[in-house]
Amino acid sequence: MSPAEQLVEQLEQVLRELHHLAQQQQQALIALRLGAVEAVLAQQQSLLSRLAALEHECGDHLEEILASASLRQRWERLRVQASELRRLLQLNALLAQRAQQHTAAFLEALGEPWALYDQRA
Repeated sequence: MSPAEQLVEQLEQVLRELHHLAQQQQQALIALRLGAVEAVLAQQQSLLSRLAALEHECGDHLEEILASASLRQRWERLRVQASELRRLLQLNALLAQRAQQHTAAFLEALGEPWALYDQRA
């Protein structure tokens, strides 16, 4: 397997993992499982860093990738997947923002924890 093929293979793997994590993050956000969201976010940041490094490395092999019909086809598919993943991550960011707003509103509605005790005294 050529270095370009290996890079494309690694990119495909990282994008699959990121997509899976983004879906997990979305499910956790919808269910307001904040601990799960934070754990997924840490993994996601690691994979995004790895993806950026692989993309940088692919720049050195781009001519080889574009010269091969099979690699070019896989490369184009990866571009579409990356675009879809970017939209999913943007949606997750919006869901996270909304979850934070709803949680803050909920806590505000509950009032201060000691307020209940003061009223009973």
